[in-house]
Amino acid sequence: MTQIKKYQVVLLVLVISLLSAGCVQIPGISPTRTTPSASVSPTISETSQAVTPVETSRTSLNYKVFVDDYGFRKVIETSYKKEVEYKNLTLTIYVGDVVEWMNDNDYKMTLVSEQGLWTPGDIRAILMNRGINYTFTNPGTYTFHIKEEPKILPQTIIVKP
Repeated sequence: MTQIKKYQVVLLVLVISLLSAGCVQIPGISPTRTTPSASVSPTISETSQAVTPVETSRTSLNYKVFVDDYGFRKVIETSYKKEVEYKNLTLTIYVGDVVEWMNDNDYKMTLVSEQGLWTPGDIRAILMNRGINYTFTNPGTYTFHIKEEPKILPQTIIVKP
């Protein structure tokens, strides 16, 4: 074998052994692996106390839903006096929020809860220029319709926790 061929074989063996060295685990030594992390965890010294997250209480909001013979037209959040997003007759609120339905007609309307939030004996009549309200205490999806107006599409209220 020529001198150059011997160096090439030795070099090849050396490269292969270096590449395979990372694949072999030495008994008694566990491999270490560094994994990039996107989260940052705080370091707490022995003299400091751990910070406990404080639950922030949410202020309940009040909503007015205006109803007439065309249906559940619009919704206004009364604290900020602004119209809220109300697509496909669906209103999303949170537990503790209050909804008041306002009658914009000249005649009485009966609001019906399809989930039985109130019993049929407890008629929720919306009188002219008056409203009725309900405080939502449980998360869920609730549907309402007007008894006297079967052509009016129902309103959906989604209550989040």
